[in-house]
Amino acid sequence: MRRVYIGIMTCAMLKLYEAEKDELNDYWEDMDRKINPPRQTTLGNYILMLLYLLPKLSEFANNQAQFLQLLA
Repeated sequence: MRRVYIGIMTCAMLKLYEAEKDELNDYWEDMDRKINPPRQTTLGNYILMLLYLLPKLSEFANNQAQFLQLLA
């Protein structure tokens, strides 16, 4: 079941990347700007969530390979 989830998420991320690639390049730059609202992209927020969870990865040894595959 984990492999199915990884496949679905990979396909979804590829589709989202095509739609958000222009905004995603700007997502990582200048996040402290207060003039404009913060940039919101689904893929950017998902990547930040995965990176936020990275320190807790050691607690879930059985799922490490799938988690790292999502990051890759």
